[in-house]
Amino acid sequence: MRGIGSAFKTITATPRQLESLIRLSEAHAKLRLSPYVELSDVEEAERLIRVATHTAATDPMTGKIDMDIITSGMSAQVRETVKQLGNLIKSLLRENAEAARKGIVSDGLYEQVKLRAEKNGQQVSEIDYRAALKDLEEQQIVGLYKH
Repeated sequence: MRGIGSAFKTITATPRQLESLIRLSEAHAKLRLSPYVELSDVEEAERLIRVATHTAATDPMTGKIDMDIITSGMSAQVRETVKQLGNLIKSLLRENAEAARKGIVSDGLYEQVKLRAEKNGQQVSEIDYRAALKDLEEQQIVGLYKH
């Protein structure tokens, strides 16, 4: 797993991962109808874990391995996009402080965010916009109210 991660991050094997390696090694030995776990069983278990990790951690947008997908559910690139959108939303809310205090309709804010982002040469998907709003809500910067 350390070999999969980037040069700047340390990826450690947790006890749970080591236990998984043991269980997979034992299962592979049982498939061979052997009462003993051999080196080949451990190597196959390690290969299975590596392939599964590679599959789970590949960023579909870049095709590169991003272990952040496993730990946080989103790639570092998406997380940075969401952070930038959050900053843009906060900026728009500061500029329209009076309207923000009264409440802004999310769809209208989305249109403002898209326009501002397009001026900066960026594209904004509704999914990233909603993720940014959710992040701001979790930080208690905005409150989302549903009708």
